[in-house]
Amino acid sequence: MAITTPSGTSGAGTAQPAATPDQVGQAVGRDFGTYDKDSNGSLSDVEFGAWMSTLRKASEPAFVPGSPEAGVWLGQAFAQADTDQSKSVDKAELAKFLTPKP
Repeated sequence: MAITTPSGTSGAGTAQPAATPDQVGQAVGRDFGTYDKDSNGSLSDVEFGAWMSTLRKASEPAFVPGSPEAGVWLGQAFAQADTDQSKSVDKAELAKFLTPKP
């Protein structure tokens, strides 16, 4: 399954149809605990950054997590995903953020 990352690329590395909202929701539900290291039900900017970096690296091998460019990209992505401005991203916010826009 491909999940669209904030850069607009698919998380699968090859040209595949964008994931459906149901597929995104399933992936978020399945993998959220892997990245929610403190198990508080939301992702901090660091936890969110780890997940988004993994997705982007899978689709763009040249992506360099930890680079200044990655930091800017992740900051913008986190601000966009954190729709309630709580300084964390919950499952619903993440699913909405990752769901391809029509």
